[in-house]
Amino acid sequence: MRRFTIKTALTCALSIITAGIIILSATSFYGISAVYANLEDIGGPLTKRQALAGAVKTEFIGLRLAVAKVSIAKGDPDAIRKALVGEKAQADKLAGMISEYQAIARTGKGKVLVDKIASSVAAYVDVSNTLANLWIAGKNDEAQVISDNKIPSVAAAAADSVDDLLKYIDSRITDTVADAAATKSQITALMMIMSGLSIMFAIAGMWYVISGVANPIGKLADAMRRLAGGDLHSQVPFAGRKDELGNMAEAVEVFRNAGLENKRLEAEAAEARRLQEET
Repeated sequence: MRRFTIKTALTCALSIITAGIIILSATSFYGISAVYANLEDIGGPLTKRQALAGAVKTEFIGLRLAVAKVSIAKGDPDAIRKALVGEKAQADKLAGMISEYQAIARTGKGKVLVDKIASSVAAYVDVSNTLANLWIAGKNDEAQVISDNKIPSVAAAAADSVDDLLKYIDSRITDTVADAAATKSQITALMMIMSGLSIMFAIAGMWYVISGVANPIGKLADAMRRLAGGDLHSQVPFAGRKDELGNMAEAVEVFRNAGLENKRLEAEAAEARRLQEET
């Protein structure tokens, strides 16, 4: 199996560590953005809609009181007309708030619920006006039937529609908080995993640099010092490695072999001189 070169190995290790850092940074940014968006939604649009829905409920209670005043004044047409003026003002105020909510409704269900409030309140006002006209016309029996049966049921339906909207907003806030918590947990877990992997790759990279590069270079340097000191019989380490260190070791091996060859030639020359002198 061909060994990776030191350059390739270090490049791969640094690339993996860099990719881990980039992914970790992107994950952190995404998590912070997602949690901030949830918190911004709670602190902004949802809170505004919740406050407006609460105001709608308060004004609807005011409308019911105005309708009750019309019924209380049933024996006095002038008092009924006066009460109707107050009821209309209250109904117009409530209608304005409902229209304001319709303008800021963002979800399909929210729009359906606020439209239901608008229609149920309009039905309640129509029944109340019909009742007032019957009182004014002196049709007390017919008016009493509507007062006892129709008015309570229509008012209850309108009140339920307002309560449904408030419950829906509360559930949206609860769900948004839960989503923020879940996102935080997921991002935290992912960041821990990425941090752990980055640390593992960093440790592996350091181990490779120390054991695969620094230590072999030190051993090769020792071999070169021995060679420079005249020790030509010590083996040069890592001559068989297929990377940059192997190339360096092969170059040192060339010098060692050249030194051995020079010594052999010097020994042969000395022997030749000795034989010549003897002759």
